[in-house]
Amino acid sequence: MHENRVAIFVDGKNFYEGLRASGSPTRLDFGALARFVVEAAAGSMLTGLHYFTGVEVARPGDEAAGADEGRGLEGFLTFLETQPGCFVYRFPRRSRSVTCSACGNVHGFTEEKEVDTSLVATMIRQAAVHAFDAAVLCSGDADHTPALEALRDLGKPAWVATFGGHGLSRRLRQAAYGHIDLNGAIGERSASLDLVGAVRDAELYFGEARYVGLSMFLNDWRSDKLPRDPTERQRAVQQAIDAGQLEVYAAADGCKAVRVAR
Repeated sequence: MHENRVAIFVDGKNFYEGLRASGSPTRLDFGALARFVVEAAAGSMLTGLHYFTGVEVARPGDEAAGADEGRGLEGFLTFLETQPGCFVYRFPRRSRSVTCSACGNVHGFTEEKEVDTSLVATMIRQAAVHAFDAAVLCSGDADHTPALEALRDLGKPAWVATFGGHGLSRRLRQAAYGHIDLNGAIGERSASLDLVGAVRDAELYFGEARYVGLSMFLNDWRSDKLPRDPTERQRAVQQAIDAGQLEVYAAADGCKAVRVAR
């Protein structure tokens, strides 16, 4: 039986802009997402989930909030690249400024320069050496259209995946083999997840005199707000920690405990 090998390519910035615009929960299980996408593309195995994103370069005098945001992103990226089949490509965001013609004020901002070109080049290079049989691009950006057209010329079906079509370029959709709605990967299960709420429930149950043990919370605490599968639960809790929603600390007896981030 022929294996239909699927590769997933994610434009991180565009991906999360579409996620927020759709109103869906921003906490995602990328393992479940990858399985959903592979199945939607009629695939039988994943060759790799390739995540491309720009990262801020720390500079003296950066605002603390920006530094915290950068650490949160780096924590997420570090966690993601430890997952089976996930590969992260980081590119420094470049500082730019523009002067307002009306008031003369200078406004600074950063922009990504290498993400799009590197994503396109990687897709075409892997298609040329037959590293996959079909590709899925998680982005709606029209700048990626040449990549999908090149894959089509190489005989590789190239799907485009977005959250309900938010931010999907008409030109990109026309070049794609088909469209995958990523909202199907979230479904009611992810919508009901509430890691912070689950910890708050446990804190109320144990009271101020006790603490919520990390091991107990990961293995024994029963809640509809948590994934039932132990592996998925551990992954979801780690994502909440990396995002700064939860924190792990040492209780008075030396055991690891978890609480809502202060």
